[in-house]
Amino acid sequence: MIKVLDKKNSLEEWVTLFKIVGRSEPYCNPFYCDLFSNSYDEPICIYWEDNCGKIILPLIKRNIKNDIKIDIDPDICDLISPYGYGGPFYIGNPNWDEFWEEFVAWGKINKYISCFIRLSLFVPNNAVEKIFVRIRKKNIVRSLCFRREEIWKDYEHKVRKNVNRAIKENVIIKIDKEGNHLTEFVCIYNETMQRRSAEESYYFKNDFFEKLINMLKGNYVFFHAIYQDTIISSELALVSEENIYSFLGGTREIYFSLRPNDLLKHEIIMWGIENGKKNYIIGGGYLEDDGIYRYKKSFSPNGVMHFKSAEIIFDEQKYKDLLMMKDREGECKDNLEKDNYFPAYRR
Repeated sequence: MIKVLDKKNSLEEWVTLFKIVGRSEPYCNPFYCDLFSNSYDEPICIYWEDNCGKIILPLIKRNIKNDIKIDIDPDICDLISPYGYGGPFYIGNPNWDEFWEEFVAWGKINKYISCFIRLSLFVPNNAVEKIFVRIRKKNIVRSLCFRREEIWKDYEHKVRKNVNRAIKENVIIKIDKEGNHLTEFVCIYNETMQRRSAEESYYFKNDFFEKLINMLKGNYVFFHAIYQDTIISSELALVSEENIYSFLGGTREIYFSLRPNDLLKHEIIMWGIENGKKNYIIGGGYLEDDGIYRYKKSFSPNGVMHFKSAEIIFDEQKYKDLLMMKDREGECKDNLEKDNYFPAYRR
């Protein structure tokens, strides 16, 4: 049976399940969900269990009228997983078919329109056979279940060369578990986003980072590359019991020639081995096979995994009605659906 947890009434239970069922994966931390919720959104966690296992699925309940400004019932909502690799998370061997059947029935009963889930890379294939899944982008995962020398040899030649270059130039790596250099990190990150002409959604306000540091302790680590007492490259990684996730970061352009980011990622990998992690999820590029993707792949040439999304429509008629409303407001229905954006009425 589906059970819905929220921060107001069942925070303690959510936190317990986050640690046990979710193995402390940051994406099911209730406070992580807060980071990507507007003031009128509501983070919730779906909990389901049978005799063989348990499942949790963190989601954000979103009010559609507040977001897309069309004349509809103010109580109509949809669901989305928070930014990243949203789940579901599980222990044991739960009956996935029964879970999804009950979840869809629950969504219909509660009059949600749709649900978009950014799937965890480690959800087994049989877990999502009964729902619509779309392949989005290729991601690079560096397995840490090898000896150091094996991982070193598995890097592309240019990575080994660049790491040695950074070491020769006396670039050092500092591990920061408290966010003590947040100001320098934010400056480097914003400079990098500007250089890449990143979309607005990739920029975050200072209070976002302050909340992350205060509320997600144990779920993050900053890694800083330092040259002559100056931080020149930095990465904010999210961590769980088993995994490290490259989250946000950047490098100051004037120090590219020192190759600090190669050394930074190499040391994150070494730190992961030392701390018993299984995987370093480096991520993908902005576009398919772009320079960023190829750079990440150079750390794990055989570590390609596909990032996938699950897309569920609870109410087909209302979904179509919302598309027609957008169409009447001047956004062509064909254009709304053409690029696989889901739900299309939010494009």
